[in-house]
Amino acid sequence: MKKSLFTLLGGMFTFGVMAQGYLQPPNKIEVKEYQVPNHSKLRVNAPASAGGQISQWFSYAGLQENQNGFTGGSMMLFPDSSVVIAYLNSGTPAMYNNLWISAGQALDVKDVEFSFDPNTEPLSKFNDYSVDSISILYLYDRKIHTVTDTMIVSFHKQGSTPGAMSLWAFGTPPNQNVFASTDFNRSTREATKGATVYQIRIPLTALDSIANQGVWGVKTIAIPTSFKGITRNNIIGTTVSFKPGYTYAAGDTILTGTGVNEPVNPLNAFWVRTLNNGNNSVYAYYNNGMLIDKTQLYTDRLQNFGSRYLPSNFYTVSQIVHIDYLISSANVGIKDINTNGYGLGNAYPNPVSVNSSVNIPFVIGKSGDVTLTITNIIGQNVSVNTGKFNTGENTFTVDLNNLKPGVYFYTISSGNFTSTKKFTVAE
Repeated sequence: MKKSLFTLLGGMFTFGVMAQGYLQPPNKIEVKEYQVPNHSKLRVNAPASAGGQISQWFSYAGLQENQNGFTGGSMMLFPDSSVVIAYLNSGTPAMYNNLWISAGQALDVKDVEFSFDPNTEPLSKFNDYSVDSISILYLYDRKIHTVTDTMIVSFHKQGSTPGAMSLWAFGTPPNQNVFASTDFNRSTREATKGATVYQIRIPLTALDSIANQGVWGVKTIAIPTSFKGITRNNIIGTTVSFKPGYTYAAGDTILTGTGVNEPVNPLNAFWVRTLNNGNNSVYAYYNNGMLIDKTQLYTDRLQNFGSRYLPSNFYTVSQIVHIDYLISSANVGIKDINTNGYGLGNAYPNPVSVNSSVNIPFVIGKSGDVTLTITNIIGQNVSVNTGKFNTGENTFTVDLNNLKPGVYFYTISSGNFTSTKKFTVAE
């Protein structure tokens, strides 16, 4: 993405129980440059024909900005709504109590919307994948220089344990208004921890302050190997919170820009970049933003949600936190299909562990019998499976309970089509 001049507009909502209006007070933070890393370029570590790993940045916020005209904005995060935000309203100083407590984004790398971006290739239904890094755009305005504030980033896998990503469905099926959500801990005022949650706490110093940089800050966070694996059927999510290192009291003031009288004791402030859907259309995709507002911080005001992040477009407003994901995946797609519509994909996972199962994707041009034969390196058959399959993409899943570690070959046969590839069984 190119650099351009940018004026950051703070946003706020008014809330009821269901569809809400969208307000954007005209408080301004002048940012000298809008600076975003170039994450959109597809990178392939090895040729597809060699079964290499695909490594690629996924930016759902960038997609909405470039393809659907969402506008850049900001969301101030603070763990309490008792503090006051000072801003200019049509040139007149005004104040409101802080609204946003924590925010996040969910991501599905199989989302068909990514096919609209010429620089991004959505993964197929065959791909397991790993999240190598995430990148978050933020602003930090440091008024108190004797404390250490903290940016709290939680990374969530889909599952059923506390803090895990889950899907919520509303509206009329199929696939209408499907939202992702995760648990929020009101005591700590951050995302709930759990077995499927990885959290990192980043100290914020004077070097992070916009007073020194005048540009959007970028935090790129590496995900540990033990937390990388995501199955192809899951989604992932990231939530962001701000924890001040100073004490504050109700009525203390956060300054949001120039033209407002400086409070006696201004507080440090923290924003994340957002993309806002100005036309208020409701998007049915679940990787829109996730939010905790001031009302949800204190009450279970919506049935079945409890202490959970709310999807932003639940309020007819798609507000997406700008978080990018660096994804790696084995190239398991079926790239080579002959003129009759037959092809064989790469086995996954590869290598595969002993006493587990391997998946063999393939495509056939005509419904009928398909035989999968697995042989060892001296040509002995170790597994033969036959089944009836429909035209198009299919998958054989084979248990490997009796196979020893080593290299094996698999062959698909259907009609006059035969193709062979290999995979490895590891300890």
